[in-house]
Amino acid sequence: MEKPSKLPDSGELFGRYRLITKIASGGMGEIYLARLQGEGGFEKLLVIKRLLPELVASEEFRTMFVNEARITAQLSHPNICDLYELGEVDHQYFLSMQYLQGVSMSRIARSEGPVDLDHVRFVGGLIEQACAGLHHAHEMTDARGDSYRIVHRDVSPSNLFATFDGVVKLLDFGIATMQGVPRMTSKGSIRGKFTYMSPEQISGLSVDRTSDIFSVGIVMFEALTRRRMFERPSEFLVAKAILEEQYPDAHVIAPAVPAELSAVIARALARKPPDRFQTAKQLADAIRDALAAHGGSMTPADIGERLRAEFAEDLAAQRGQFDNATAPFQRALNDGTESLAGPSPLIHDEPLRSPPTATPATVSLVPRPVEPATVLDIQPRPSRRTAMVAAGLLALAMVAVLIIGLRSSSTDEPAVDAAVRPVVASRSSDAGVLRAPMDAAAQVLVIPLDAAGAESPSAKKLTRKPPARRKSPAKPRRRPASVKQGAGYLNVDSFPFATIYVDGKRIDVTPIPKLSLAPGPHRVRAVLKDGRSKTFHITIRAGKTTRKRLSGW
Repeated sequence: MEKPSKLPDSGELFGRYRLITKIASGGMGEIYLARLQGEGGFEKLLVIKRLLPELVASEEFRTMFVNEARITAQLSHPNICDLYELGEVDHQYFLSMQYLQGVSMSRIARSEGPVDLDHVRFVGGLIEQACAGLHHAHEMTDARGDSYRIVHRDVSPSNLFATFDGVVKLLDFGIATMQGVPRMTSKGSIRGKFTYMSPEQISGLSVDRTSDIFSVGIVMFEALTRRRMFERPSEFLVAKAILEEQYPDAHVIAPAVPAELSAVIARALARKPPDRFQTAKQLADAIRDALAAHGGSMTPADIGERLRAEFAEDLAAQRGQFDNATAPFQRALNDGTESLAGPSPLIHDEPLRSPPTATPATVSLVPRPVEPATVLDIQPRPSRRTAMVAAGLLALAMVAVLIIGLRSSSTDEPAVDAAVRPVVASRSSDAGVLRAPMDAAAQVLVIPLDAAGAESPSAKKLTRKPPARRKSPAKPRRRPASVKQGAGYLNVDSFPFATIYVDGKRIDVTPIPKLSLAPGPHRVRAVLKDGRSKTFHITIRAGKTTRKRLSGW
């Protein structure tokens, strides 16, 4: 049996976790692949969701972050992402959660391919599982049996995740409501994704579980037809479409969608909550019945097989990320011995190649040119100090090669074995060459002599120091183009939400946690969906964050 591989000691240390790599970044937090290491060799890969540093000072965002943990901690279901811990490290709030490999429903809806019956059965199986997780959340009760009355309020393709094992996970209860948990959304304000809201949610009214069912109906329509349902140029037109316009028929747009299933979607999308399915389980049962005559919904095993085939590149990329995080390694010993796995990846020096070791049997008795490459007989050791010494010796060898090449006199000499080291200098009988004693750690310097034994003029020329090279003036280092020199930041939020314009340019809908702006004065305009607006001026300072919270509309 193969032993489990160790995880590399790399990445940022964050409390008792080690952050390996950033997976994603959103409006509230950053998500990292992380490693937890415990006693007895215990190691576990998981995900750390860390609240953005610029939002830590906001009581509202801290409360939302904590609320997500309080709600998710009550839930335990195969179709809901597991939450392990809520914590704080150096005033940074974080959640540790289950690590998943797969793709979101948004990737599935955007993928290319035919809308055939297999695709319909595939989507039917995904939505059935999503309904199972959602029903568990809706039905959750406390120890006394009282309902928590949980409403997710943000059911959307990005918050439904399908693993490569074929299991759907419901994510992100960040704006969910629950009995006994403080609500951070004031009356009349709206949170969530506009294009997946129910009529009552987009109107700022109170919501119950049927609002989530409406959102599931939108997700299912888009996944089946590969077409957005309420995509419009503005939030106002999105709201108008949800509240007033006639909804499209999935069967008409994609004939492969059975009419029975299209009727199920239409009921989930009823504008009045009492006309919808009253529970997510009822919706799942209706999907199953509608597809029964068409081969039924796909099982998790079939879903997993299809996902691995359709999203092979995503699977390879995520497995590569996982392999990097779980690469085998061996720690160095306390005495400084190098790891058997090789030198640190931070060291780019290539190991020196050892020359073949000469033996008495290899000594030639026939005169031949001296080969400087056979002078060194040094066995390299994997240490920096030895590598530096060897590099210096190698440089001397190159000088010796140059001198020999320029020497005008003949150098026909018997080959000298590295194991035979002359004790005294000797003179060649025909070339007038003085050869110095050799040592394994020394280079041979060949100096031409005249007949009287003195250095020849050519030797003096060779022994002169070469003229010093003129150093070219160092070019000034340029900062990467992506780094904005002296930039400052704007953090803006609004209750209810508003579309933000800076200097006449549309930015995004609040909250906007960190907008990079050039230092100096800027004109900011916030516009509500009903047309009301506020204009104010700010001054951005380099390296600083300016915060603005709008309320009291």
